[in-house]
Order: sequence, then structure tokens, then C-alpha cells
Amino acid sequence: MDDKWVEIEWPAEFPSSLEVIAERAGWNVRLTQAGETQVRLREHGDGRRVRVLRIERLGEIGSPYLRLDRLAAWVQTPIDAQTADRLPAELTRRREGSLPVRLSALRLAFSLTPTDQLPTAIPLLFETHLPELRGSVLYAIEPDERLLYRQIAVARNVLKARRDAELLNQGRTDPTKLEGGLGIQSSDFLGGAALVMPALAAISPIQLGITASRQTGCLVVLFPDGIVSPASINPKSIAELVQPHFLVSPRTDLPQLPSGPIEDAEAFLRWWIRRLNVVLGELVDPATHRSGASFDPNLMLGRFYTLLRLLASVQQTLVSTGTAEFVRMSMLFESMDLAEFLGLGDNVRLATPHRAQRDLWELRQTLRDEPEVAAIVMPRCEAAVKALVDLRTGFRGSTAPPPAKIDDRVRAVVRALRNAKHGLGVGEGSEDLLTLIEHTDAVSPNLADLGWLCLVRLLASHHWTRPGP
Repeated sequence: MDDKWVEIEWPAEFPSSLEVIAERAGWNVRLTQAGETQVRLREHGDGRRVRVLRIERLGEIGSPYLRLDRLAAWVQTPIDAQTADRLPAELTRRREGSLPVRLSALRLAFSLTPTDQLPTAIPLLFETHLPELRGSVLYAIEPDERLLYRQIAVARNVLKARRDAELLNQGRTDPTKLEGGLGIQSSDFLGGAALVMPALAAISPIQLGITASRQTGCLVVLFPDGIVSPASINPKSIAELVQPHFLVSPRTDLPQLPSGPIEDAEAFLRWWIRRLNVVLGELVDPATHRSGASFDPNLMLGRFYTLLRLLASVQQTLVSTGTAEFVRMSMLFESMDLAEFLGLGDNVRLATPHRAQRDLWELRQTLRDEPEVAAIVMPRCEAAVKALVDLRTGFRGSTAPPPAKIDDRVRAVVRALRNAKHGLGVGEGSEDLLTLIEHTDAVSPNLADLGWLCLVRLLASHHWTRPGP
């Protein structure tokens, strides 16, 4: 079977509808000798590299060579009349606050400034209200609308066609019949920002930069020096005093993560986009998602939503470092479930020390020729695997398992922490519960960053078309 082509089930009475949709989606269509209709993504058929995300360096803040003219082609984020009326006063208020407040003003202004004013308004905002960020480097990230949003819309319409073929017939004369969302609402997804945001939090509590979105692209601001988010030593609200502290030992210090020159951050951002293009390039290809020999739009949509949720879960894990460790552990368990569906391994793999050590070694080998990237991504991965390995020492006395069984017992501890009533409330003989009470419960907060390891592995070497281990 040619793995670049995939059969597609389509109501036989509407062959022209498939041709129209295929043209819009950038698919090649052919009819086999057996009478089966097949499609493939045009770029893969032509041997071209699929670039779902385009990245362009616009220059440094304060440089006379900063180029923002092309941003004026990006569609403005729509707002309602009531918000538009409040906008001037809101921007004025935010421009006079702390650095985070002023950065929120930048994001708001970037999203809502009229297109013809954008090339002059953004540099002026930096110069007037964010002078400490002089030397920041700006990048434009622009999703290819046909390769990202439209492929998801096509998968949605294939599902519609299977459920109600007449709906497609009506859609030929009334396009509103085929309208619909992506099935998930997220302001972060504007301009593809959700795909980039975890990278900027990679060494939290140090932030490498921020994003500002419009409807068709996002601006990435890489700070000249990483900016540290202060730990919650002095609570700013009553809510901080009553947040839960559960599942992990108290954090005694923050991760010692590097904050190198901005050139390293730039190399890391370019690597992130390059690897995302590999992952997304396969994700948007119908030939990647098969049930038997046929395109499975359910699988395509499921992977798409799961990837977005994994990105958000890992991002929350990163930004909660030192401030909300219970949230971080909760997000780890969420990430483990999501990673399994994406083919990154089940809980047996993700929570077993010797397998995590092997994944870490393979990742280190993959990044050996990209030291700037490794310097940013590896310390957090290494700390997470060490936290998992250290669980081996938590068993006491006669309950300590033999060396050959120690990793199985560690996995049972992690599973017990994750499952609670879901897996523990099965009577006195619960093996996970017995294992949990035999352990000291000393769990490092760095364990939560196993989710980051999953995401980096996905970017570094994963292929959707290859079965997950």
C-alpha cells in the first residue's frame, strides 16, 4: 500500500463536492483501478517539506532595521463595540503599571490596533512604556491557514458528510451549512500562539519571552535577558494562603536552570518551530490517520485536540513552578494520559525509572549537535528523571523490593498517586495501595516535569505514522 495515499469514504452522489473540498484543502485525488477514491496532501506527494508554521526574524527593539510592515497584512482580532469603547481607557491604565501589566497592554494593543497603524504603534509602545525591554528580539510566527485550520475543518466536514450527506448537498449552494468551529474554544489559539507559548516558559520561573496574537499570526518577544517570576514567599492574596500542598514534598529551592544569551533563546525558538513543523506536517496529512486503509477524521481531530491539550497542560506545569506544586502534579497526570494517546508510551513506560533513563539518553543523543537547545531543554528533563529514579530509595525495612522488582514498585507508587479512588478503592488487596503505604512518600516536586520530557520527546523524534511504543 502506498502510505502517501489514503482511501476516503465519500457519498458517491457528490463526487464534485469532494473535488471542490480537495482543491481548497490542497489534496490530490485519484481513482484506483479497484474503484476506490484516494487522497493525499499535495506537498507530501510533491516531496516538499510541509511548513505549517512560518517564522521570520523582524529585528531588535530600538534597531533602525526593525521590520514590522508585513504585520499590517495580519487580520485584526475582532472585538465587540462595547469592548472597543473601553479600549482607550484600558490601555491607558495598563501602560502605567508594573512590567507584567505593561506587557499585558502590549498584547492588547497588538491584538486590536488597526492594521494600518500597527507598524508604527508597536515600536512606539516599546519605546514609551517598555524601555527596559530595549534589545528584545521580535519574531513573527504565521500559521498556514490552508495547512492548519482548513485541514481540521475538512476533517469536520467529512464527519458531517458521513452523518448527513444531504447537508453537503445544501452546502454547495449555501456555504453556511458547512460552517462550524474547530470544536474547541481558545483565545490562545489565535495566530497559533498556543503552539509557541510552552517554549517561552521552558526555563520557568525564568520567562524567555511572551507572545502577542492577532487572528492570523502571533508576535514573539524574546527578552534580552530572561525575566524571573518571583516565588510566592510573600503572599499577595488570601487565596495563596489556602492553596493545597499535596502529593509532593515542599520545594526547598527553585530549579537551577540556565539563562544564556538571547542568541541561545533564538536558536531554541527556531528549533521549536522547525520540529513543530515536522509534527504538524504529519498531523494535517489525511494519510497519517487511518482505520484500516481509510482516512479516519475522528482520529485526526482527536490527535489535534489532544496535542493542544498536552501543550496547555505542560505550559501550566512550567509556569506553576515554585508557586503551585499541586497543580503541577495534577497536570503531570493529565499529561501522562494525553501522551499515551499521542503514541508517546503508556504509564508503564512513562513511570518506570529505567525506561525514563533510556528516553533521557536517547533525547541527549538526538540533541548532541544542538547544544543551545540542549542547554535549555535538558536540565528540566534530567531533574524529572532523577526525581523518578530517587523514588527507588523510598521503600523501608522488610518491605523493600528486590532490585529486579524495584522499578515495578516505583511505577506502582506513581500510579497510586495518580489514580486515588479511581484505582485504589478496590478493597484491602489493592496492590497499588499496599505499595504506597510501604513508601516514605518523599516525592520531589521535580517529578512533575516528566510531562515536559514527553513534550520534548514528541518534538525531537516522534512520528504519528509510527506506532507508539
